[in-house]
Amino acid sequence: MDDIIKAHKLEFNYLVSRKANIALILLLPVLTISMLGISMPTDFSMGYIEDTDKGLTEDNVKFTENGYLRILAYMFSLLILFSSIQMGSLRIVAERAPYGTLDREILGLSRHSMLIGKFTANFIFAGVQAILILITGILWFNFNNPAEVLSVLIALAFFGVAYGLLISVFVKTKDQAQQLVIISIGLFLILTGFSYPIVEDIKPLSENLPMSISISEIEKIIVSGEYNPEDIIKIIIAGILALSAAAVKFSSEQN
Repeated sequence: MDDIIKAHKLEFNYLVSRKANIALILLLPVLTISMLGISMPTDFSMGYIEDTDKGLTEDNVKFTENGYLRILAYMFSLLILFSSIQMGSLRIVAERAPYGTLDREILGLSRHSMLIGKFTANFIFAGVQAILILITGILWFNFNNPAEVLSVLIALAFFGVAYGLLISVFVKTKDQAQQLVIISIGLFLILTGFSYPIVEDIKPLSENLPMSISISEIEKIIVSGEYNPEDIIKIIIAGILALSAAAVKFSSEQN
């Protein structure tokens, strides 16, 4: 327990010491949502294909009112996922040579404690960011059930930090970590099917990705008030799996 407490203190001290970086991490999504509020109209509809097997026909194209709310669900999810993965992805590799001195190991902390400390501290900062994103969204846009929206964003931040740490334990350099973050976000974006319908063969995969679940859930919450806690649990389970895989890999390394 002493190791875990010490690991948390070290990680919090590290994050707080990097005031400029933390300020950018917290403010950039807020500025992005603000620019969205300035530039995006709130009176347009978005079309979608109801049945992908029927193709693009007049009776198969449906339109949703309040198209800006769907964009908002997409941007909320993208911003919190990207920033949380980015935060986690550099926290292990940054301790390896030549970037760091592995001061956690010098102090005699276990790898298990190190990983828990890094996850908890970065998850708390990601949670603060989720709150700021939500508050900014409320100030610019009119939508319902903010508490439920926040629960989705917190769950996605949980997954994002865990997935970022998973990246960090596998890569050897910061450059590799940054490249994997960009590739991962690109794949998530493609597989959400936000801009086009996903083919039936990979639809089960697409619909169960954390980002896809988040977009769908937030959209349902703010448009119709529907809330499905089971979907939130799916995101959290994905985060637990990612964090467990990171722990296994990190613990298996030779000291």
